[in-house]
Amino acid sequence: MNNSRFVEALDLCEQVLAVFQDYRILGTIARAEEVLGFVQEAVTHYQQALELCPEEELQEKAPILNNMALLFADKGDIPRAIALWEQSLEIKEQIGDVKGKAATLANMAYVVGKTGDKARQLELNLQAALALAQVRAYGDLVRVTMGCWVTHFLPTAI
Repeated sequence: MNNSRFVEALDLCEQVLAVFQDYRILGTIARAEEVLGFVQEAVTHYQQALELCPEEELQEKAPILNNMALLFADKGDIPRAIALWEQSLEIKEQIGDVKGKAATLANMAYVVGKTGDKARQLELNLQAALALAQVRAYGDLVRVTMGCWVTHFLPTAI
């Protein structure tokens, strides 16, 4: 998957899933299916991955929720995407994943901005920026801040 070899990843995951069900493999096959355009299959596999993911594996559950949210956002189902991201945020706060929380907030801000809710987009971007400042992730902070500036201040300056 990390080398953009999605067809091979899909084939390999299908072979593994034929032998046994594993939430990590289901999440991986769902990501490959999503990239390859098999959206309904990806949704099914993400849901199965969530069902099989043990409660104590929170660091595995949050990315599954995030990937599902991205899929629904791409499909235009913004309320469902936001609901999934909110679930992911509760988990990331619980496990102390501040950078992950900030990334989720930035994803939410981007999608909310696409709907025209610029005030909510700004609020989410500011939350992301504050989280990144907390952990001194200055490179990421600059990207979020620039996205916020371009979205909110550049149009009025032109």
